[in-house]
Amino acid sequence: MRHWVLLLLFAVLFAGCQGTKEPELPLMLAAAEGDGVRFYLAPSLREGEEQAIGTWAVPGVIDLAARDGELWLLTETELRRYATEGFSETAAPTEESALTASWPLSKACPEGRLRLGREDVLIVCAADAVYRWHAGTLEAVDTAPFAAFAPASYALMPDPDAGDLFAAAYVQAEGWRFALYAFSEKEALETSPRYSQDLAAPAAPTGFDLALDPTGPTLYVLAAADLDPPALFAYAKAPGKLYTPQTPLPADRVTANLGAAVAYGEGFFAQVGNELYEKATYIPYRAGWLSPDLYLYLAGEEAIFLWDLAGAPRPIGVREIPGIVSLTGFALQ
Repeated sequence: MRHWVLLLLFAVLFAGCQGTKEPELPLMLAAAEGDGVRFYLAPSLREGEEQAIGTWAVPGVIDLAARDGELWLLTETELRRYATEGFSETAAPTEESALTASWPLSKACPEGRLRLGREDVLIVCAADAVYRWHAGTLEAVDTAPFAAFAPASYALMPDPDAGDLFAAAYVQAEGWRFALYAFSEKEALETSPRYSQDLAAPAAPTGFDLALDPTGPTLYVLAAADLDPPALFAYAKAPGKLYTPQTPLPADRVTANLGAAVAYGEGFFAQVGNELYEKATYIPYRAGWLSPDLYLYLAGEEAIFLWDLAGAPRPIGVREIPGIVSLTGFALQ
């Protein structure tokens, strides 16, 4: 009798172990293509379905980002905010019904980038043309303190005591610096940074890209170099940690989520946990999104390339979707 009881207990435990795999998240992938946005159910796209479940016509869209039930779009002339609650696994709402507000830019922004914080939004049009959305108002940020440093780039870093801090990465005489500043009145920055760290690798960056992983929160700074290996700096709390690949790999963009980050350009290198993976593909990627279930979506000129980063990275498919200039995603509500 005891023998059968032990067998039964073993069978129950085995069945429980087999059933511990989490179900796939119902995620939506949003892809900007210059004159609009296409929406794809992420699990269906990974399985080979290339048909969008919905399309919005938005002329001049150049970047998009999502957080907490909101989808933010940047066009050459304005910032737009949409609600994501109307999306389902089979359909997208109309652009008009999802739009909750919009704010015109004071100047044209043909090559702008969105940087979301926990509460605020930063629009980086150029080194001397930066705007901050805060509490429903869009104001220019005074970046004159960084005018003598080039290249330089900016983002937002949430702080529990000071709201969203202004993050700056910029070149110095030798190496480069990462610094965090609090906002004071009229979008001016405090004179002294709340935190700063000098870094030496690479010695002469040719550009920066910054991406916030809100789950940390952790801010990742990519210091790009043309020939030498780029460097990926991760700041969650002082001091930050620096990652560098073993071989030269041209990379000028970064995306991050759930404690992982991917720097991409002609190929990519990924920091997942304590592992650093490198993959040279010689395909110029111009947009990327790392989903919270650790699938990587990289857009080239003619297609979106999909990778599974859980464990050792492995390719899972190529979808012939051309013209994508920006990618993001959000969970269905």
